Amino acid sequence: MGIAKLYLFVLFSLSTPLALFECWGITHFRIAWGQPLPQDTFWGKQIVVKVPWNAVDVRLATRYHAFTFLVLFPVLLTTASLFFKRWVANPPQGWPAWTLFIVACVAGNMVLEDFLYFVFSTIFGKPYPHAVSRLLRGEANWHPRHLDLGYFKLPDFYVYLPFAIAILLVAVWWLSR
Repeated sequence: MGIAKLYLFVLFSLSTPLALFECWGITHFRIAWGQPLPQDTFWGKQIVVKVPWNAVDVRLATRYHAFTFLVLFPVLLTTASLFFKRWVANPPQGWPAWTLFIVACVAGNMVLEDFLYFVFSTIFGKPYPHAVSRLLRGEANWHPRHLDLGYFKLPDFYVYLPFAIAILLVAVWWLSR
């Protein structure tokens, strides 16, 4: 299962520093829970007024998020994938497999980086010391939809994106056989 190992190496190597960077930025700008980046800063300026299908809160469509997910993340992902593929016996083969692999990494980063942000906030006590418990109570109000799973609530994409990622990784494996 070399593709799964490569996926986990790449995903954790990208999500961890991005989550730590986000913790630092929110602490640096002294942003209150659920508040957007200050719009009077370069990084806090919104780039769209409405997000299609209400996929995320429009406050998350800032220059910071555009730079992170459209520039920084693809560059880091490509670099890490090419670096780590030497460690794996059967890395993705061909452009179709690599494209699906990168889409799976982007989707996985959306979940893992977001969750690690809450974990690191709780561990370090900054910017929010009880972030994980607040997340599990459904208080992450910048995520528009939560699934009530009985004892806790999770943003819906924490549940459905892993299924989509699994399908993508099976397709990558199939294309690389």
